[in-house]
Amino acid sequence: MQDFKPHVISFIGVLEHLTDMDEVLEICKSQNVRYIYSSVPVFSLAAILQTLNENVFPRQLSGGHTHLFTDKSLTMLLGRHGYKVKADWWFGTDFTDLKRILALTLSDQSFNFEKIIDAILTPLADELQSVLDRHKTTSEVHTLSELAAE
Repeated sequence: MQDFKPHVISFIGVLEHLTDMDEVLEICKSQNVRYIYSSVPVFSLAAILQTLNENVFPRQLSGGHTHLFTDKSLTMLLGRHGYKVKADWWFGTDFTDLKRILALTLSDQSFNFEKIIDAILTPLADELQSVLDRHKTTSEVHTLSELAAE
C-alpha cells in the first residue's frame, strides 16, 4: 500500500488549543501538505467585553485556548512554515455575545432589561456584525493557506 500524503489539512477550532503550533505546522510542511484550512478565534470586541464582567464566561479567553490571534499573528505563524494566506473569511458572534453579556450583567436588576436589549440589538445585529467583519475586527477568521513553492 502506498503512503498516503494529504494535500489539505483542516484545523477547525484546533490551532488555538495547541501548546506547540509550530511543531504541528512544521510537520505539515515536511509532509508537503499543500493547503491548510483553519478556523481560529480572534482577539476582538467580544474577547474584550467578556473580560469586563466576572459573571460572564470568557468564551474566547477560556482555559482551553492557548492562543487568540490577530490578522498579523496568524499570517506570521503560517508564514514561518512556508504558508501564505490565499483567502480569508472574517465573521463572528460579537453582537450575539454583547447581548448575552448585557443580559447577564443586568439580570439582577428589578427592571427587565432583557426585552429592551433584545428589541434594540436583534434588528441591528447582522448589520452591526457585518461592520466588524468587514474591518477584520471580529471574533473568528477562517483562512485557506497554501504552501509556497521552494
